[in-house]
Amino acid sequence: KGIDNLFKQIQNHIDTIKDAYLKELFTNMFSDETFINKFKEAPAAEKIHHDFVGGLMEHILELLDLSDTVKKQYPEANYDLVKSGIILHDIGKTVELERIGTTFQRTTLGKIIGHLPISIEVTKEYLPEDFPEDLWMHLWHILLSHHGLLEYGSPIVPKTIEAGIVHQLDYMSSKIRQYSKALSVA
Repeated sequence: KGIDNLFKQIQNHIDTIKDAYLKELFTNMFSDETFINKFKEAPAAEKIHHDFVGGLMEHILELLDLSDTVKKQYPEANYDLVKSGIILHDIGKTVELERIGTTFQRTTLGKIIGHLPISIEVTKEYLPEDFPEDLWMHLWHILLSHHGLLEYGSPIVPKTIEAGIVHQLDYMSSKIRQYSKALSVA
C-alpha cells in the first residue's frame, strides 16, 4: 500500500471537504512537515489493531471509505464533519505512541493522559483563528465520544449523528481487524 500512497489517499478525501474552515484546518495541519512525518509513521494502536507503521493512516482510510457507503443510507449527516472527525479521531496517537525499534509503546503523556484529550490539543494547535465555535464544538464532541461508551474511555457518549457514525465505523474497523489478526495466526 505504501506510506506515501496512503497519505495521498487521505489528502484526496480532504479535497472532497467543502467547508472552508475544515479545509483550512487540514491545510494548517498537513503543512507541518514534522507533524506529517509523525502522522505517516503512527500506528492506530499499541497492540490491538493497525499496530504497525502507517497503521493510523490505514485505519483512517478504512473509516473514510466506509463513510462513503454510510452516506448513501444517512444523507442527512454532515459528511464534512464526519470525514474531519474520522481523520482527527485518533490524531493524538501521534503523541501517545512512540516507535522503539520495531514496536510501539506509550509515551509518558500517552500513559497518563491518553489519545482522546491529546487529539483535542493536537487539533486545537492547527485550528484557524476564526474557526466557528459551533463547528469546533461538534468536532470536539466527535473526538471525545468516538469510543462510544464511558467504559471504553469516552468521557461522553455520541449525541449527534456524525459522532455516532464515527464511533460505529471506528468500532467496526478495530473489531474486524482484531478478528482478522486472530484468524491469521490460528
